[in-house]
Amino acid sequence: MNSTPQPASPAWSGPKTFFLACALLLSFGLQVHPLADPDIYMHMRDGRYWVETGFQFGAEPFVYTVADKPMDKIEVLFSVGLYGLWHLGGFRALILAKALIMTAVFFLLGLILYRRWPNLAVAAGAAMGIQLLPTLLFFFRERPYLFTYLFLVLAMFLLERFRQAPRAPLGRSLLRLWWLPAITLVWANLHPGFIVLFVLLGAHVAEEAVTLVRSDRDDGARVCFQALGLAAAAAFLAGALNPLGFGVYTYVFQHVGSEAFAAFISEWNPPTFAKHGDFFVLLTLVWLGQLAGWRRWRVSDLLPLAVFSYLAVQSYRHIPLFILAALPPTVSQARNWLQAVTRRQPWPALPAWSWLAGGALALLLLTGTAALGRAGHLSELPDYYPVAGVAWIQQEPSSGRWFTPMAWSGYLGWETHGQKQVFIDGRLMMFGGKVFEDYIQISTGEPKLCQALLDQYDVQGILSYTDDPTGHENHLKLFSRLEESGQWALVYWDHICHIYVRRGGPNQALIDRFEYRAVTPWKPLPYCFTLSDMDATLKEIRHAQETTPASYLPWFFEGQIALNRNQNEEAVRAFQLALKLEPGLYTAYYNLGMIALRTGDSAGAEAMLRKSLSLNPKPEHRKEILKLLDRAQGKWD
Repeated sequence: MNSTPQPASPAWSGPKTFFLACALLLSFGLQVHPLADPDIYMHMRDGRYWVETGFQFGAEPFVYTVADKPMDKIEVLFSVGLYGLWHLGGFRALILAKALIMTAVFFLLGLILYRRWPNLAVAAGAAMGIQLLPTLLFFFRERPYLFTYLFLVLAMFLLERFRQAPRAPLGRSLLRLWWLPAITLVWANLHPGFIVLFVLLGAHVAEEAVTLVRSDRDDGARVCFQALGLAAAAAFLAGALNPLGFGVYTYVFQHVGSEAFAAFISEWNPPTFAKHGDFFVLLTLVWLGQLAGWRRWRVSDLLPLAVFSYLAVQSYRHIPLFILAALPPTVSQARNWLQAVTRRQPWPALPAWSWLAGGALALLLLTGTAALGRAGHLSELPDYYPVAGVAWIQQEPSSGRWFTPMAWSGYLGWETHGQKQVFIDGRLMMFGGKVFEDYIQISTGEPKLCQALLDQYDVQGILSYTDDPTGHENHLKLFSRLEESGQWALVYWDHICHIYVRRGGPNQALIDRFEYRAVTPWKPLPYCFTLSDMDATLKEIRHAQETTPASYLPWFFEGQIALNRNQNEEAVRAFQLALKLEPGLYTAYYNLGMIALRTGDSAGAEAMLRKSLSLNPKPEHRKEILKLLDRAQGKWD
């Protein structure tokens, strides 16, 4: 342990308190935005199940491909807590809880940085500034790893105080170490990422061993070494107090290196400079700083930094762990460098006006982020889940197994209370490579295996994307395989999802009542229907308008048919109704611009086409819009 006098807690004054309050408010505001994680319903589904069944860990109740296995229970506390929060305050409570957790992470990080460089502006600025990295914006979702960030920083803070406290065999610094097993007990039931704690503990035990040798084994160093070793052993035992027992330590490594998982789950892939350039710049600067100050290296800093750097280079989901490990030693090296250059204490106390100015700047940044839509949002889930499609499934009774995109499996289980079992969900570790690979083969419509696998697993219903928002699964190919096989019938569609059921099975009655024959969603947009029989197509589209009144797509299709028939008034009416339901539909504005050109309304055409351009169309559509815009402006006839 370091016997050098260390800074006490910041001496608060009015300006400093104002500055810190503004920094915390900015940090909180940056984290308040709509829910974005597709697994949130899966966690709430599991939490509700455990609460309602009195924490029964029997056979898997939601997924039929692993029905013979016990229910996955690695994150019991997280799922139950998430469901409890939702029960108390809905999705807004989840949003606020996530923001509070991340604000606590950056506050604790700021305290650690302050102990390395006793300047509140430096500590708060570094902790806030790191949140603005584009790389990090992906990671702060409503997922269990939030608690890994929180407890890792809390453990770093406790160990930082332990190392900087005066040598006292029975002092408070030693007693504080026993918070670590308590933290581990909770952490192990929230997220398996708790094992990163032992990287940190191992580094500090090694540091204490070095100190013990250098101190010629004096009693104080020996007691500190023994206390830290006992705390680490107690933390290891506390981690086993979860439903998996000591098996939790092998859980994470069971499927590490699975090519099937890495190919599909993008966050398991290595970072690239094109997408994560800020990470590589930061990685380079951090290690250059460490090399420049090699004489001041500390094992407790260098070992976690090396481990988390390696993990971040292997998988970009670990970039936040690298940043948490990198900031304290980087701030220390920066302080040492500046002190060596100026030969005085770097950055002396600042006048009151500078603190007020910094606080005002923090408020300005918060206002700016709120105005840009980055902060201050308390809306619920985005328009991502098949709300109307699942409501239709519940309204129209069906039988048998369902196949859904993995991101929707939790939602279907949540809404139907597990009555509709699914093929797979986001708990990847419990499925094994074979089930996951079969899921990929079906999802991508692999020609030789898709239909055979649907038969093998006796799938009777398919709920699938209309247009896959994740970019991982080409469902147009899946739709074409189902159409070609002749064994499936389309019974429902909207702008979010399509529903197919197997012919000749227990759901034949649904086919007799609802089958769509003229609408063929496996064809690329915009003509997802049969042009040769417009009357039959229009009849089916109007049936869809009645079935899915909240979907813009049937109205858009009606407008396309009217446009094809040169029925301008009917087309305008249909496109305007589509825009009421989806104001960001740039193709509708494009079509309205074409109609305005047909009728000689150049000013109206220009307004519609400019509106279409403002909605960021695809590059190929943008070229067409610009051509029509030139025509509307009279640049060519």
